[in-house]
Amino acid sequence: MAKTKPKFLSIYPSCLELAMLMKANAAMIEKPLVAKGAEFVAIYVDSNFKDSFKNYHDLKMETLKMVLEDLAAGAPALRSSTVGLSYRNNRVEPYISPHGTMPPSNTMYSINLKESVAFKNYLFSSNEDLPEEMINVAIYYITLQLSKLI
Repeated sequence: MAKTKPKFLSIYPSCLELAMLMKANAAMIEKPLVAKGAEFVAIYVDSNFKDSFKNYHDLKMETLKMVLEDLAAGAPALRSSTVGLSYRNNRVEPYISPHGTMPPSNTMYSINLKESVAFKNYLFSSNEDLPEEMINVAIYYITLQLSKLI
């Protein structure tokens, strides 16, 4: 009998709801959680690119959604890659670039685990789960970024 994969619920609707609450009431944002999340996750935004580029805003939202889902699954993509958006062929395109390689073109927006976190994961326990606290604060931090886009 074939083994079936367990189905997971999407974390995105809950994160989107929290992002809306954060946007509506900035006082509810827990600064210690944000600071802790920023220790684990790096976000790069090239200020030369604005949301006026076709689909840039929507693709940033999709990138955040993908990162949230990846984190909820234990960060299999972020453990080994950077995800983001690049400007190539006169349009904005998503990419996933393995650590140590260059993205396909001009990076406009990217998200990855900070180098120290990624290196420790690689060096010591690439097969072990990331600590739950790290995953939780990273999700909170990315949710805050989502609140800035909605």
